[in-house]
Amino acid sequence: MIDPERPEKSGENATESIGDAGGRQRSTISFPYMDLDDGMEVAQAIQNNVANGECEDDQLAAWLKLSPKSSGFRVQMYTARTFGLIEINSGSKIKLSALGRSAMDPVQTRAAKVQAFLSVPLYAKLFEDYKTRILPSTAASFENAVVLLGVAEKQKGRARQVFERSAEQAGFFEHGRNRLVKPGVQEIGAKSLPLDIDAAIPPISPPEYEPPTDRPALIEALVDLLPKAGVAYSIEDLADWLRAAEGNLRIIYGIKGRITIEVAKGKK
Repeated sequence: MIDPERPEKSGENATESIGDAGGRQRSTISFPYMDLDDGMEVAQAIQNNVANGECEDDQLAAWLKLSPKSSGFRVQMYTARTFGLIEINSGSKIKLSALGRSAMDPVQTRAAKVQAFLSVPLYAKLFEDYKTRILPSTAASFENAVVLLGVAEKQKGRARQVFERSAEQAGFFEHGRNRLVKPGVQEIGAKSLPLDIDAAIPPISPPEYEPPTDRPALIEALVDLLPKAGVAYSIEDLADWLRAAEGNLRIIYGIKGRITIEVAKGKK
């Protein structure tokens, strides 16, 4: 069983202070590396195949069309767990949590997404801090705010982007993206969806796993520029991205010569 929270090096300190000079920076507050919809995809795969039963990690990876040993699978597993949608028992079996089962019920999905969002320690803290005032107006100021809450400096951009997508998906931006407003949801019943968030979801310790960072920073920056799947992307934007990628790859790997990228629009 792949543990999505296990450090890649057994000697690393999972709660290493952000300010430790010369040490590897780690976040001291939990947050997912993928968004709420990605966590819901894991829950849906379990629901579709075993419903309320249990599965192995290699089964779940196959249902998600991922390799069980890939970092992508580990990150998506950690994401679903951080949102409180899945549980992993002592026998390394994976199953839907009570919240995950509620999320799969069309009647309860909206309320479950709200609770899943607030189950994330970073998001719960941001909601508490900003529910009566507007969010920081710039990306830089927002990223500074999450660093103060415990996000590692090198993860602040990813934390902000995933937070914004998840807040949108959970309905917290329905009244504008400059403030967090908890969606109005109909009470479903204490047994099926407890209103006490702290009682409903066991606390999750700060993450001990971080996505691989061995790729050059220039490549990471290029990947971050790509839009989410399904978002409109023009042929001109694609050409610009490919030109940037070509230039960066030549610099990083010392490649000689050039590749010419031209736009040739197809006929309607």
